Formats: sequence, structure tokens, C-alpha cells
Amino acid sequence: MVINVRKGNADDGGFILEGDIHVTQRELEALATIAEGYDNENSANKLGISYTTLRNHTYNIMKKLGAKNRTQALVKAVENGMIVISLKRGKVANPSNECYVCKYCGRAFTPDEAIEIHEEPFIVNHVLLEPPDWEKCPYSDCNAHAPDAYTWGKVKYYHPEYPEIPEKGVKYSTDELLEAEYQAYIDAKREMEDR
Repeated sequence: MVINVRKGNADDGGFILEGDIHVTQRELEALATIAEGYDNENSANKLGISYTTLRNHTYNIMKKLGAKNRTQALVKAVENGMIVISLKRGKVANPSNECYVCKYCGRAFTPDEAIEIHEEPFIVNHVLLEPPDWEKCPYSDCNAHAPDAYTWGKVKYYHPEYPEIPEKGVKYSTDELLEAEYQAYIDAKREMEDR
């Protein structure tokens, strides 16, 4: 998982929200390091600040976002486009001419077939958001993110009857993989709620 703090409309790179609430870049960085799994002490070390300063940043961002805890603050920061969480970094890797299967349309493709998309910046709640470039599934009737595709090896694990090399344009079932991902999501959500 990759967590990135977006550059906002404030002079320090933070965000000015409705009601002139200023969420600083440093507060967002503190929240992001905690979201990466660092405890307070290691987060402070990573940012080069004291433990007390880190706790102040965390408290301030929770208060500014109206959150009761750090998890809620992270969710609100993501919902407002201040922090972006990605499951994979950058482009689809292709170390060995691997094929991928789109998790939405179920068709196979190679990484070099993925189409790069550039979206124009837009404003939400007085905040300028600049979407990152991304790669989409190469099939014109599907807009899925290419980095979210399954490797052919993973699909074959659930379907050993499939050919060694997938055929272009053929739809392959990924239902079992989606079900496994959904169950992992539900389990993680329950774990977060139990904390």
C-alpha cells in the first residue's frame, strides 16, 4: 500500500477547507506516517520532529477534520482528496512478459497494452485537485485501472483448466478472486472497528 499526501491550495502545501480551516502539510504528513503503520515514536523520527510535536499535529488534524480518532481522520483526509492511498505504485510491472486479467471486464492484456490517461485538475469544496496520471484497461468498453488487474498466474491458481497463455478478447472468470478480496476487506474493516 502506498500513501501519498497531495499538495493543496495553501502556501505551505496544505489545504484551506470551508470555514477557513487550514490543514497544514505537516499535519497531513504526520497522519500519513501513522497510516503507514508507524507508531508515534517512529513517525516522529521519520519526520524529524519530536514525539510531542507529532502528537500535536495528530490532535490538530483530528480536531480540524471533526474526527474522533486517527482512523476517522485518515478516512476524512482521503475523502477530501488530501491523502491518496494506492494498492500498487506506478505502472504495471512486466518482469517476464506477464499477462494480466482486468478484474472488471475479465479480459487479458499485457502491460504495454495499457492506455495512459491524463485528467485535468478540478475543484471540489474550494480545493484544487490534480489527479495523478493512470493507466487503464486497454479495452474501449472498460475504464478499470490497469494496476488493479490480476496476474495471469493468480487467475490460473483458481482456474487450472485455463490455458497457459490467455487469448486476447476472451473473458475469464475472476469471481473467486473478487470474493477473496472482498472477504479480506470485510475482515480488515472488522479489525479496525474492534480497535
